[in-house]
Amino acid sequence: RSSYHYALRSVAGSIFNMAPEYFSALYDRMSNQQIMDMIGWVAGKGKDFDVLNAPIIYPDLKVNAKKVFGNWFMIAKFIKVAVGSKMSIYSKSGRGGGLSPYYKLWHLKACTPGLIACSVTSMIFLLSPDQQFPGSGVGATSSISYCTVFRTVKRFFISQWAHPRVQAIVKNMNDYVFENIDKTAHDADDAQAAGTEDFTDSLQRVMASLDDDDSDSDDNAAEAVPPATQAPPTAPPAPIIAS
Repeated sequence: RSSYHYALRSVAGSIFNMAPEYFSALYDRMSNQQIMDMIGWVAGKGKDFDVLNAPIIYPDLKVNAKKVFGNWFMIAKFIKVAVGSKMSIYSKSGRGGGLSPYYKLWHLKACTPGLIACSVTSMIFLLSPDQQFPGSGVGATSSISYCTVFRTVKRFFISQWAHPRVQAIVKNMNDYVFENIDKTAHDADDAQAAGTEDFTDSLQRVMASLDDDDSDSDDNAAEAVPPATQAPPTAPPAPIIAS
């Protein structure tokens, strides 16, 4: 775990298109409002942190339940570092790096709910005020429950795995993460979803919004073009959208 997060810190500046020093373990991210806004963290309210209200998982960092996890390219970069190496995200620029033996060791053919949840959790951690990933699962500085973050994301993808929007997001992730592997291995159906967790109110609200037939074409959760990351405004509350 520590080696993975060390590797992520060393390339986080490139992933987020921000100054590398922001992701040093000793950097005071709490004092950087831009970074705090990216995850919607508020001092003194870390125990109430809801990953589904974190702007970083949405396109253009704008919370919209119909576009949940639409910022798939950012998440996919974390996955690529996990199954490959820290240099694998630079492969298209000719700087080398590819998939490590981990994808073979773990028999990976596509992204799984657990792998996606792990990557989102790590992404939130790197943007949090915490200096070290907590063994207890709760951030010493942020009070964020990373266990809850992981369970919420995993539960979402398990329960909505067959939804067309979710399948489109996963396909985009697979095409990027496993771009150097036989394309026949990209079928997301090969990734087995297992495990159960309790629903939260926000999780139910976001999942219900996926079935909103009144959404415009612009509201599709997955776009083939990787979404850009911009400096975020203050995180708005997630809207309640009836199905």
